[in-house]
Amino acid sequence: MAESLGSVGGLWAIIEHVLYFITQLTFSTMRLLYLLLFRFFLVFLLFPAYSFAQDFNSNLVGHWKFDNNFNDATYKANHATGYNGVGFTTGVGGMANTALLFDGVNDYVEIAHHSAYDFGTGDYSLGMWVKFSYIPDGWTSVIWYPDPYPSPAVCMYFEYHGPVLNFAARSVYPAQENLVSSPQLNDGIWHHVFYTRSGITQSVYLDGIRVVQNTFSPILNVNNSRPIGIGRNEKVPNGYHSYFYAGSLDNIRYYNRALTACDVMTLYNFEHDNSLDADFDGVADICDNCPLFSNPSQADSDGDGIGNACDPATNVCVAIDALIASVEASGISNGLKNALTSKLNNAKSSFQNGNNNAAIGQLNAFINQVTAKSGNGRPAALATKWISDARALIEAIESGNADCE
Repeated sequence: MAESLGSVGGLWAIIEHVLYFITQLTFSTMRLLYLLLFRFFLVFLLFPAYSFAQDFNSNLVGHWKFDNNFNDATYKANHATGYNGVGFTTGVGGMANTALLFDGVNDYVEIAHHSAYDFGTGDYSLGMWVKFSYIPDGWTSVIWYPDPYPSPAVCMYFEYHGPVLNFAARSVYPAQENLVSSPQLNDGIWHHVFYTRSGITQSVYLDGIRVVQNTFSPILNVNNSRPIGIGRNEKVPNGYHSYFYAGSLDNIRYYNRALTACDVMTLYNFEHDNSLDADFDGVADICDNCPLFSNPSQADSDGDGIGNACDPATNVCVAIDALIASVEASGISNGLKNALTSKLNNAKSSFQNGNNNAAIGQLNAFINQVTAKSGNGRPAALATKWISDARALIEAIESGNADCE
């Protein structure tokens, strides 16, 4: 009994020492320890899967959710049409009638041509969720936009031997950009497949992970005036078959921009409802520069890769130098440029000399002048960023969470 009590007493002594140590830490050090020591424990063990609000609408030109209808969820409202009895089934999120079901015999969906899908030689992305029932001999089409040869085409199809995912962008046959991934997909579960073209670089992603990337030059022009076929390619007079798809499809998206790898991963997690977003700021932890402190803007004033919300110390000098470089490269008038950079240099000098109030005052003067000169040959988005960065610096200085090292 005495040994038991002694053990308890020793435990309390340890706890008291730990608590005393914590009380001696500065706020910045506590934040850093919290980030480094508890991040993985909290993210991977304590937090269940959350869905989160993320803006995936930027440059989204087509989105077909198939929630018991064929509607396009974008403002273009370019609704699809189902043929030969294509049905609805349980979708990625587990809800009934929120995905398409194809029999692999003769049913398909068609989306009328829209000028928004004329990507030309520009950047674009497209993707969806697929779940195979089976893959017939040869290959099966998922998206075919459009056929027949020699029209420009964008197509995603699956070959039997593997089966492996193929993506082909073709201008005039046989000129073709073709990417082939190796992972097998014919396993009866949902998979997220996505393709992006950024300049001459093209990538295919599977379940949020890039599985193949290549470059093609010259960039092919994929403009055309034909409809998009979903679940088959068009049967054509020269003997090509329709290659109907057998399985389920959900959440088809078209973008007229190239999604980044982080965009694709976040979208995969969001739609699969299998994402961890520990701080509920709408950015998946794998892409979040501050995963345990809400930082929806991902602001990182000093560019060190750690978001302002959890950065143990914002490097004011580096951040001001970055602001000065942005102002100098902006193309505004020399008079305004000199006035703004002078205020920033004075703020930096004041902070280095320990005069925080003067530094804050000069940063506020910078903000006021940027606001007053709105529209003076300066893009609104750039002015907004300058103001946001300056305010973040003021907050860091006021909180004592700043240095110049």
